[in-house]
Amino acid sequence: MSFAVSLDTALQQRVEHIAAIHQLSLDCVVMQALREYVEREEQKAQFQQEAMTAWHALQQNGLHLTGDEVINWLDSWGTDTKMEMPQCHN
Repeated sequence: MSFAVSLDTALQQRVEHIAAIHQLSLDCVVMQALREYVEREEQKAQFQQEAMTAWHALQQNGLHLTGDEVINWLDSWGTDTKMEMPQCHN
């Protein structure tokens, strides 16, 4: 699929500068930027879906960890006294 994109002058100059630095075509720079944008947006959407799933699970069963419990557990990583993951509770 092919389509045209109109860039304002300032953005076009920035893209041209990046293309020149990396010795790439404008098309290549725009395609890479678009690919990275789409990947970030997909990851963001997945994170939001996982957060909503976790929120619905909390609403249904009430199981959770407090922030302090998680921080204490994470702080123990890489130490001689690494803690086991805390158990969720009501």
